[in-house]
Amino acid sequence: MLKGTITSSGIGIGRAVILHQAENAAHPIHVTDPAPELLLFQAAVAEAVHEVEALRVRTLAALGEDKAAIFEAHAQILQDPEFQAQVREEISTHRLTAVEASRRVSQTFIRMFQEMDNAYMRERAIDVKDVTGRLLRKLQQIPEIDLSSFDSDTILIAGDITPSQMAMLDHKKVKGIITEAGGKNSHTSIMARTLEIPAMAGVKDATTLIKASAEVILDAEAGVILWNPQPEVKNDYSKKILVLEEQKRNLLEYLELEPVTADGSTVSLYANISSPQDLASVIKNGAQGIGLFRTEFIFMDRALAPTEEEQYLIYKSVLEGMKGLPVVIRTLDVGGDKQIPYLRIPTEANPFLGLRAIRYCLRNVEIFKTQLRALLRSSVHGRLSIMFPMISNLEEVLEARSLLTEIAFELKAQGVPVSADIMIGIMIEVPSAALLADVLAQHVDFFSIGTNDLIQYLCAVDRMNESIKELYDPYHPAVLRLIGQVIRAAQDQKIKVSMCGEMASLPGLSQVLLGLGLREFSMNPASILRMKKLVRATKLEDARDLSKKMLGLSSGREIKLYLDSLVCI
Repeated sequence: MLKGTITSSGIGIGRAVILHQAENAAHPIHVTDPAPELLLFQAAVAEAVHEVEALRVRTLAALGEDKAAIFEAHAQILQDPEFQAQVREEISTHRLTAVEASRRVSQTFIRMFQEMDNAYMRERAIDVKDVTGRLLRKLQQIPEIDLSSFDSDTILIAGDITPSQMAMLDHKKVKGIITEAGGKNSHTSIMARTLEIPAMAGVKDATTLIKASAEVILDAEAGVILWNPQPEVKNDYSKKILVLEEQKRNLLEYLELEPVTADGSTVSLYANISSPQDLASVIKNGAQGIGLFRTEFIFMDRALAPTEEEQYLIYKSVLEGMKGLPVVIRTLDVGGDKQIPYLRIPTEANPFLGLRAIRYCLRNVEIFKTQLRALLRSSVHGRLSIMFPMISNLEEVLEARSLLTEIAFELKAQGVPVSADIMIGIMIEVPSAALLADVLAQHVDFFSIGTNDLIQYLCAVDRMNESIKELYDPYHPAVLRLIGQVIRAAQDQKIKVSMCGEMASLPGLSQVLLGLGLREFSMNPASILRMKKLVRATKLEDARDLSKKMLGLSSGREIKLYLDSLVCI
């Protein structure tokens, strides 16, 4: 049995295919005449860019614009003036072959990313390795690995799988993906979730312990991997897959039903999205609107920030796509685990505590103004709410609102229409904001509780740090008490309050949150139907009693054990 990090949930059974990367062929290191090598490098770059563009088109058709943007970034790496200049310098000055010069500069760039403190940026090293590896294969005329000829029911196992390789997969034949490297934020993991392929990363020695053609069970629900299972074990897992499929089908009966508790109280269920391509899943699962549009993802995998017009068209498409349902769009939330190189956020010892989100935007007003202009212009195309992230004090709220008002006035003066019904809200994800919620509530129209960061800051635990992951505890009684305080503050000021962190979709905790007074939840679209089923089976009186009991317990472990014993939905 092997264990790892679940990056895309589900269960897959199939035969192992071990993906070994093509080795670079032996090559000369030095030349006497650099001119032919410079021409060879130029031709190889052009050929690699052409291939990357073909992958972008293919990915655009299969997975949408946000995933295709990965390959726009790959082309930008190949065409990066600094990268090309360093390779040419190695060829011209040190008389290196094009292959050796490209290899050395590539390793420098890869190492630069791998040594970064930030987890998201470390995982971008695989993109640099992917695209520079393509260049080296072109220079050496090494053929690409054929990933389109797998048998049905394949479990793909590799040290790592590049975005280019993911784009080439026949995903209908691949029942699971196992990698020794990578994590939840890698492009490979993001693409696996989009394709709904069960996947696990960080599985040590998977390519050596599991032999080619071995029968493999990938349980990306429990986080375990089995190979050469006994017939009865395989039979049990086959039944589990049928159960999961049946559960998905049964949930469809809730699609047209309203999220109303068993005793008649209305609850609102919204979806979290990262791009317009997610709208299909939002509509498919019957969400009542968008509770969180994470706009930072449209800034990623690019060489420059999106223009005002680009942003306007994206926001417009989401608002129009929701056909009058509410859409909450969060302003740029960068820093921490979401570093974007061209924004030049300084290297920090504690990036989660540094120049993040609203702090960055208020210090980089031109970038912020561009986004706010695009948002205000889009407001006439639907029911827009604008939300500011990582608020820690009242001054940030007032400054952001003032800037928004100023831009709205400028647009109207220019004859650009702006909706008069835009709601303004803030994320409650910093303990100081939670404790000051009664004051902040007087200056905004709604709160959205961002539990992913709130838990991290409240429990003093880096949620990206695997060595202390057990301390990141959504069941911690202090977390529940603080959330209850925020909900009461919102209710006292008669403003809306929702939750958009992963905690919102945990079944047992969802009932506790209902008991604490929460009536609006926002989550991954795939969780909405299950949540609707839970809501309709819950009586508020029982939920209130449950929340009181949980607040009386003294540890997260006690709370989780109790809730796990109750939840069967």
